[in-house]
Amino acid sequence: MELSEKLKAHPIIPAVRDHASLEAALQHHPPTLMFLKGDIFEMEKVIERTRKQQTLALVHIDLVEGIGRDKAGLRYLRDNLGLEGVVSTRSQLLKEAQGLGLVTILRLFLLDSAAYHTGIGLLHSLSPDAVEVLPGVVVPHLSEDFRRDVTKPLIASGILRNETDIREALEAGASAVSTSKSALWGLRF
Repeated sequence: MELSEKLKAHPIIPAVRDHASLEAALQHHPPTLMFLKGDIFEMEKVIERTRKQQTLALVHIDLVEGIGRDKAGLRYLRDNLGLEGVVSTRSQLLKEAQGLGLVTILRLFLLDSAAYHTGIGLLHSLSPDAVEVLPGVVVPHLSEDFRRDVTKPLIASGILRNETDIREALEAGASAVSTSKSALWGLRF
């Protein structure tokens, strides 16, 4: 199943940071999950566990310790741990991941107009599988130009406090939301 289909089927992406939150998230049988931090040993367990449940683990590779953030590191993770997808703010790392056939998510912090314009440029040069926008609560306030420029699935992430915030992001054009708030993982839209 393509990433866009997974997001459409279940637009809530649990964001986990440890084993306890991983187990709680998997109780909801999400088709997609984000692993936000940890080390290579934790990542190995996350990937093994999510693959058993047929959940796509998107690893925020910038925040994982114990592995090089380069093509060799990505290849090792893909070939030896079964890594299928990465999240990153680093364009070169995402290009390497694309070359290895991994699902790629470009993480953008839209804090001001300069970040906005830089992000649009990165989107056009990279063409990732999806773009993650932080903070997620800005999604309802993004311009029509941004929505027109973003032709890939848009994932709202960060500072989504409740069901209303999630609903507003989805109604504003987000394909999905990523949240570490376990109380929101079971919501259906």
